[in-house]
Amino acid sequence: MFQRAQEASDAGQWDTALNYYRTFIERFPDAVGPHAEARYEVAFITYKRGDPEQAVDLFQALIDDYEQDSTGIPDWPIVLARTLVEKIQSEARPARSAVPQAGSPADSEG
Repeated sequence: MFQRAQEASDAGQWDTALNYYRTFIERFPDAVGPHAEARYEVAFITYKRGDPEQAVDLFQALIDDYEQDSTGIPDWPIVLARTLVEKIQSEARPARSAVPQAGSPADSEG
């Protein structure tokens, strides 16, 4: 199931890939490691499809579950989930302007 999901993802067939991963999640909830990997992939595809807010929610749910009980869960999905959450959140922050704002210390020099 994972191989087919990855092949679909590689081909840009997001709906098909999501269907495989979600089916795996539903059918094998006790397969802790692969379950976490499938959840990561669902979140990652969500991000690649242009829904960063939903992706952060999915990544964060995975991270929260890992922090409650990491038994049997490989590190890589969690490490990547944390990295992507940070990236998405930093991209969402407005860039700080290099131009001093009125009332700033640079504005009062002179």
